Amino acid sequence: MTPKTKRALLRKLRSLIPLLFFPLVAILLVSGLVIVQGSQTGASHADAILVILPSEGERPFVEYGLNLYRQNQANLLLIFGENPEKAQQYLQEQGLSGDAYLVVKSATKQLLMGEVVAQAYQHEIRTVLVVDAPVRMLLDLKQAGDQGLEAYGAPLTSEQPNIGAVLQAALNYWGYLLVGER
Repeated sequence: MTPKTKRALLRKLRSLIPLLFFPLVAILLVSGLVIVQGSQTGASHADAILVILPSEGERPFVEYGLNLYRQNQANLLLIFGENPEKAQQYLQEQGLSGDAYLVVKSATKQLLMGEVVAQAYQHEIRTVLVVDAPVRMLLDLKQAGDQGLEAYGAPLTSEQPNIGAVLQAALNYWGYLLVGER
């Protein structure tokens, strides 16, 4: 490689630095927001507690939502997820009456938020406490707000995020902002 070719290559690489720098800063900034939002609990009372079930290991989420309900944080539990049947069974075993909760099955998170809004308006719900994993809280609150709900976080603090999960959550957030899906 000639010195002239090396200089030309270095100029091209230098011109790429800003293109790589700004997305990296944006991802790191949102990663910080994911961590902050996942460590904060919002309002002390809402119209409903929205428990978003993971695909596996839903019991701690349901227990946390039930605990908030029993502390009079809200008058209704909204249980949403792909397989809410176990959660419903657990609530029944705990002696919760059927009018204290709503269970809705949803295939995707996008459909989930649309269904949350539909159920919320049917039951005159304007504010929700969202129970989910800390790394998903920022995106959950953004999606709920975009659907017209006043949402506050109630992250399941027993789940400690790792750096990979935080970076994935940041990418999911940017994906939602840019494409509208996640």
